[in-house]
Formats: sequence, structure tokens, C-alpha cells
Amino acid sequence: MTVEARLRWLIEEHECSATELSAQLGKARNTLSQLMVKLRQNPRYASQTLTAFAELTGASLDWIIFGRGQPYPPNEVSHVDPEYPNRAVACAFAQRSGFLERAIREVASGRPEQDLNPMDWYQQIAKRHDEMVAIGIMGEQHEGELSDVGQ
Repeated sequence: MTVEARLRWLIEEHECSATELSAQLGKARNTLSQLMVKLRQNPRYASQTLTAFAELTGASLDWIIFGRGQPYPPNEVSHVDPEYPNRAVACAFAQRSGFLERAIREVASGRPEQDLNPMDWYQQIAKRHDEMVAIGIMGEQHEGELSDVGQ
């Protein structure tokens, strides 16, 4: 299933049109195909829009972009490590911000010599999130090649 198909499923699930959803997100009133063109052209727009879309619908951003897991996640994953308490703070905030769980896990798996401050951890997660969104959208036509991204 493509990103567009997953968005279409969520739109139907929430019984609204893409133009209504775009308006609720504060974006121009676009059809789904117009929205997909914009998402492919501008990774920054894609990151912001898909994060807002996930937040509005309650859907997992990982599911929207990569089709992994369930559309509606049951619980948050804990990234608590006594050696890196600031990382746990940043990961929890990134989860509440709707960042890709895969981006959070990838950054959280690092083992630097010392704990960074929470903002530095958060910025690393945000950067990886944006990169993964771009890969997910730009590489959609090569969906099979994306199966191992972030694992």
C-alpha cells in the first residue's frame, strides 16, 4: 500500500474529503493527488503536513509513511536508559510531537561518550525524522527498496 493509499484510507475512516482535511490542517484546499504532488516536491512541507495529518487523525506517522505497524498505535515505546536520562526526556517529547518512532529508535540506539542535553538529542531526532519522511515520500515509487530504512 502506498502513502497515498494509506492517506485515502484515513480520509475514508474519518469520513471527510482530502480538501476538508487540508483545510483542517491549515493548508490550501487540495485534492489528495494535488497534496501528493506537493509532498513529493517539498520534503519540508511533507514532514510538517504528514506530522499534522497524523496528529489530527491519531494515526501512527510510521504507518502513514512506511506502512509498518498498526494505523493507530496502542502505546508509546520507552527509551529510558539510566546512562542517558536527557535522551529519555527528548525521546518522550519527540513521541508526543508525533515524530516517527523509527527515527526516535534510531537516534536512541546511539551510545555517545556522554549524555547530550535534551535539546541536542531532540534536534538529532528531528533531523532523522525529516530525512526519513523525505525518503518515504520521494522513494514511494521504489517502495520495495525502502523496506529496510531505519532498521
